[in-house]
Amino acid sequence: MNTLRYGLRFLLRARTYTLINLLGLAFSLACCIILLRYIHRELTVDTHCVDRENVYVSRCQIGENDALVSSTLNGDTLAVDPSLVMQRSRVTLLDHDMIRYKDNRLQVNMIVADTTFLKLFRYQLLQGEYSLSKPGMALLSEHLAHKLFGKQNPIGETFVLSTGKSVTVSGIFATPENKSILQVDAILSEMPGALWERMPMEFVRFVPGADIQKLNEAGKILRPTQVGDGSMYTFSLLSLKDVYWESRLLYRTSPTMCVSGNRAQLYVLSAMCIFIFFIGLLNYINLYAVLLGKRLRIYLLHRVWGAGSRPLFMLVYWENLVLSVLSLLLAWTVVELVQPFVNRLFDTVFTVGTFDVWVSLSLLVWLPLLISLCTVVRCWKSPLGMSLVRSGNDR
Repeated sequence: MNTLRYGLRFLLRARTYTLINLLGLAFSLACCIILLRYIHRELTVDTHCVDRENVYVSRCQIGENDALVSSTLNGDTLAVDPSLVMQRSRVTLLDHDMIRYKDNRLQVNMIVADTTFLKLFRYQLLQGEYSLSKPGMALLSEHLAHKLFGKQNPIGETFVLSTGKSVTVSGIFATPENKSILQVDAILSEMPGALWERMPMEFVRFVPGADIQKLNEAGKILRPTQVGDGSMYTFSLLSLKDVYWESRLLYRTSPTMCVSGNRAQLYVLSAMCIFIFFIGLLNYINLYAVLLGKRLRIYLLHRVWGAGSRPLFMLVYWENLVLSVLSLLLAWTVVELVQPFVNRLFDTVFTVGTFDVWVSLSLLVWLPLLISLCTVVRCWKSPLGMSLVRSGNDR
């Protein structure tokens, strides 16, 4: 406790150095936290899928045109051993479709899905029933439910699709915290006889260890389509965790409903994050080393009087721990203040989650320790520091 009290007293005496160091480290950490949150969000797309490693999306190519379209429409189940398939779900995208509730008309993104889709992708149910077992059922996002029905209870209410069919709201779900390739406002159950005039997507969950490469080799063989116009097509399977980076393919599938990422941009931002962190860290260490250098004579006297190296290191560590805690608090304050601007810049909404807690704890544990070690080693190698070490050895 005396060590901490002494460290705080010195930091308060050197207020100018302390303030400059505190602000420099805080803004550096704020920039790194913003970039880390975005990088983490880009790397955790569709993690609400129950088995992202083994879920694949069917891709069909006819000539130079390709899109994420169900291959089973052309009988390609013959090329895939059914024993390798655990679950299969077909989804029809209704992007920018019009719905009507009383006099209120909205343009929304919807999907028509089977019951298997809700088993592959888990959404947090806020109200009602998490099921698509009956025709004409609909699960709405919390945002759409509030926009369409206001504060009234939406369960059991009906609205009309652009096709003229009426659907009944059976449940309300929360938008996943993670990013998803599909921007979904509503999930509709299948309706017999409905003509959506769109080609469905297909998600296939394979058993662990299935040889997807072998299946893709078989899919390269040209096959005639069922249209009967002589056109030929090929099919392949793309991992759900890799589809997000296929920007051209997702744009052709649905330019308004599917979102994609850019690996090159992610690499650049990762390099920027590392660069900013080390620049801020080196600047902090340099300024703190100046402060520590001014106290080496005092440490020398302590060493002559019998003080060991450990108490001296602990003094440096406690000072840096205090500064790291204050810098991290200030950094998070900056992050929250610029959050609206960052949301618009990256076109996403960031929420506080487990990842933020782990980042903060990691910084609190490793940052003061790293700074203390680097600073002490640097000062110990200075001429005055070397004399301090020699005086200790002479004793």
